[in-house]
Amino acid sequence: MKGKACDESRAYHETIKLPKDTSETDLMALLERSNGSPRSHGILVQLPLPRQIDTNRALHRIDPRRTWMAFIRRTVGKVVVGDPTGFPPGDTVMACSSC
Repeated sequence: MKGKACDESRAYHETIKLPKDTSETDLMALLERSNGSPRSHGILVQLPLPRQIDTNRALHRIDPRRTWMAFIRRTVGKVVVGDPTGFPPGDTVMACSSC
């Protein structure tokens, strides 16, 4: 569904489906590569994650400038206190990687 929305808006997207037995180390490495990719403007990790992966650790590995939905403590907290850097500008989200 998310890929379809990207297609309809002509936004580049890449969906990466990992096996259920993917290690936390492998997911963290993928997130780091995605954080550094010039093609990636937004990263979305599909929840729930398998038991062997710490969800909070995975979500906090995403660069806040690339957080698709931006619902992580450091961004939401900034919004609550009125910090305008809490959410990246909506028009910067042009691509997504999904795990």
